[in-house]
Amino acid sequence: MLSSTCSSLDRLLIKKKKKRIVPEYINFGLRNCQCQYCSALFWSTEQRVTNASSGSTPQFTACCMSQKVTFPRIKPTPAYLDHLLNPKNSPSCLTFKTNVRSYNSMMAVTSMGAKVDALINKGRGPYVFKINGQVHHLMGSLLPTEGETPKFAQLYIHDTQNEVSNRISCFGGSKIVETHDQDVVHGLIKMLDEHNEVVQLFRIARDKIDEGSTTHLRLRLYGAQGNHDAQYNLPVCDGIGGLIVGDIGEFHTERDITVEHRTEGLQ
Repeated sequence: MLSSTCSSLDRLLIKKKKKRIVPEYINFGLRNCQCQYCSALFWSTEQRVTNASSGSTPQFTACCMSQKVTFPRIKPTPAYLDHLLNPKNSPSCLTFKTNVRSYNSMMAVTSMGAKVDALINKGRGPYVFKINGQVHHLMGSLLPTEGETPKFAQLYIHDTQNEVSNRISCFGGSKIVETHDQDVVHGLIKMLDEHNEVVQLFRIARDKIDEGSTTHLRLRLYGAQGNHDAQYNLPVCDGIGGLIVGDIGEFHTERDITVEHRTEGLQ
């Protein structure tokens, strides 16, 4: 009797499965329509503006708004990073993406600062990362104070002969040392030295300090002046910055980072 009942239930479930509606596959064809201004590709069914004259080429506005918005061309990926992103190249490339967050933190110039609301995670439920106020970045002096290990931007200036080991040891624990390839860290350092203009400025500061040509050194990154109406506009600057020896003088700007030589605290 039980087996007969089970068989009846199975047949009922099979019938219900057969009655399910399978969504129809929709094919929009090739994405062969191109914006005449920025060369962005579109499907012919996407929203567009057609010229008044019949037979004219349709214009798409979801990209550059008919050349009202312009963007600089994206720079090509550095060759070494392109190599790491291909897991077929080597075992270290295969594990690079797995540890990419820690590799990124090793190369960071600043640390993130925010007022974290920890009370929201009391009780049950998934973890929530909630902040109050504005997110900012913390940056200290060019060189660490006596007795402290270098971190963040200081790693680009202090004890660069042991830079690879210093960056890995910042995380602490033997697990990081085992899972992170020193050759990859060395390659990332070399890549940033060649392609990152901010890192190059810190290297200039390192050379000045090693030469002992100055007793007081300040590095200031100037942001572009002007009105920024949008709340979340990214900083824009024509010049990355300047290395200033002695008094920094009067210079007013909306966004800038000042780092002093061997000063206490964070700025």
